[in-house]
Amino acid sequence: MRTALITGANKIISLEMARKLADENYFVYIGCSDLAIGEQVVKELAAEGIGTVDIFYVDISSESSIDAAGQEIGILINSLDVLINNTIDTFFMSTYGLSAHPDSGKGIFEVNDAGTKGIVNKLTELLRKSLSPRIVNVIWTSSTRTGTNQSAQTFFHHRLPDLQPAIELMRLQTAHVVNKPRKTNFKIDTIVTSVTGIDPHDHQVIQKVKNESIDIIKYALTGKKDLGSIAVSLDIGGDDSTCAAV
Repeated sequence: MRTALITGANKIISLEMARKLADENYFVYIGCSDLAIGEQVVKELAAEGIGTVDIFYVDISSESSIDAAGQEIGILINSLDVLINNTIDTFFMSTYGLSAHPDSGKGIFEVNDAGTKGIVNKLTELLRKSLSPRIVNVIWTSSTRTGTNQSAQTFFHHRLPDLQPAIELMRLQTAHVVNKPRKTNFKIDTIVTSVTGIDPHDHQVIQKVKNESIDIIKYALTGKKDLGSIAVSLDIGGDDSTCAAV
């Protein structure tokens, strides 16, 4: 059975991604900083008859936690086929513009740069053992390329100038860690999508997150860019890099 690993996701994203991967005959490991949420996902999927999902603890903002998680996964599996890194949600940043604190973007860089690089670094050897290793970095945020300069949009004041360079860092660091992926069988992408379900009572937002979670997995497994509103910001695996909103 093929293996997949998901990090950094909330309950809704984890549930939908794990369900879709399990349907495609993957054993799924979900990395959680809150094991209670992971246990809820496993329990809910088990009630549907899906038993090929397990959880492990990892805090992607902590180097020691990433090290421990890498060792744990290395004991559980011999190879890894798909790695999905879910990162960052800046919607509730309360300061912006002239009132922004110098450290306001620090957490974004720690997660998108050091966190993603650390996860990939720890799992690279397992990924190398796959016939077709796949890495997809997903940024869930209200801040996107297409909306940064549109002040009339609802969430303009919550968009952070720290986010775009953090995205670039995450993409470049991931590519660097796997050592010139164009000359290997690695396939790597960064996907920037819309804000997560910040309001548990907003059923439209929750449904959108569910749909996009499923579409991201479809893209990870097939490479087909029929993802609706999802922006695919980098495709590193082939001969050419691509940048497109699809």
